[in-house]
Amino acid sequence: MPKYQDSDATVYIGGQPVVDVRLGTESVYRTFSPANPVPLPNLQVNPLRSGVVQGLSKEKSDKLEKLGFGALLAGLSIGVKIPCESDNFLPTRADIVSAFNGLADIPKQIEAELVKLRTELEGKANQIQQDLENLDPEVELARLLNEELEEVFEIIEDIEKIIETVADILSPYWKKGDIRCYAKEIDDAWNELIQEYHIFIPVKVMEMISKIIPVDFNVNILGIDINVLKILENEEQERILAQIEAEVDKFYALVPKELRFWDGEWGVICEQWKARLTWQHIKAEIIKWTTNTLFALFEKLIDMFEEIWDALGLPDLPIPLSFDIEAWIDAAMQAIKAQALAKKDELLGEVANLEKQIEDAKTDIENFDAEAELQKQIDAIDIEGTVYALVIEELEKLQLFGISLLDVIGGSIEENISMAEKEIDNLIKGARDWAQNWQKNLLLEWVGLVKKFLDAIGLGKILDLIFLTFCDVLELIGIPLEFKIEPPALSV
Repeated sequence: MPKYQDSDATVYIGGQPVVDVRLGTESVYRTFSPANPVPLPNLQVNPLRSGVVQGLSKEKSDKLEKLGFGALLAGLSIGVKIPCESDNFLPTRADIVSAFNGLADIPKQIEAELVKLRTELEGKANQIQQDLENLDPEVELARLLNEELEEVFEIIEDIEKIIETVADILSPYWKKGDIRCYAKEIDDAWNELIQEYHIFIPVKVMEMISKIIPVDFNVNILGIDINVLKILENEEQERILAQIEAEVDKFYALVPKELRFWDGEWGVICEQWKARLTWQHIKAEIIKWTTNTLFALFEKLIDMFEEIWDALGLPDLPIPLSFDIEAWIDAAMQAIKAQALAKKDELLGEVANLEKQIEDAKTDIENFDAEAELQKQIDAIDIEGTVYALVIEELEKLQLFGISLLDVIGGSIEENISMAEKEIDNLIKGARDWAQNWQKNLLLEWVGLVKKFLDAIGLGKILDLIFLTFCDVLELIGIPLEFKIEPPALSV
């Protein structure tokens, strides 16, 4: 019975230790063995950035407090912390994005509160006008607004500068554009950082295996040449992004149709968002490529060290699933679009019926009130909103490997302003990425089961890689785990 001795990491066959393994005439076991293991590659890809951001001065904080913005001020002073305490290796995207949205929404929340405050000041100005004859309420309102609110608008600008600083720290993942939408920018940033996690570990595992088996890290995706070993570096990502942005339509047209958004089909046309979607698709393809390459590399390792593998009696390499996620998405979307069109036709029919009733009412002067009421009913029918809500609801309920798409992305994302197309895009991306990452996770779980084999051929440190968490990887690519917003230092 073959046995494995953990004490000295020696492999035995038939009671005899294996002292050499040859590939042709070349010895490979003596070079890559427990006595001479392959070391971990350099893991620190980018320098770790500081997450400390200068906040509001005490005077401006006191001003917000005085105006009743204490709750928002508290949210600003807390900053943002990545939920690394999660029991999972990867916190949900919804949790992370919702936390950053809480910071980015503060300016809009203050502006909304200012509308209420303005209403209160208008009432105060009118009261003063009643008490003092010959006083112009508009002039008095302007005076009150100037006294109470002038500095608040400056504070809003300061808060936006804080958010912009956070965006700079998260660059190139948080990409600013001509069209600014914090919720979209944050969502894109963390979607890409999660993709980064799913790229980082396979690439580093491949880098270790390349010390034994030659690996070509160059791949062409959508006509763009990419060196996967460099893809985690900020400079390389910025180079590829610039290439995409220079010819957006050319590269966007190569993305599968069922994965395209921001081209007008759902109501929004935005070139910069099309470029971002294209880049995210490329990263998804990199994840697929690394997973497929790793399957092939482990198969080669087993063949190369066949005697050791056979002696250990370990579980076979899993068989990759033959599952076309893009075809699945296309079929699901076609069915949902058919439902949406049927609903749209139904609503249009309701509007047409109401319009006919209005025409009939016009012939009778006594039906004037009825005409007005019918018009209200027409105005209350939100065809576009109802159709988009139906699409989102049906997508959220879809099951992929027994999990709903809403659960795949971690649940609903908290944000003050929502865009239907962004929600649809998120669910579709979630399905695509979940299917691809499931394959990768299946492989890495198997890697954890064949530790004895990896130890025996000098690749035992691969296990150190597969147990890296999302937060570990964030720091290795230079992203801080906490964004602390601190008041400026007092000058002495």
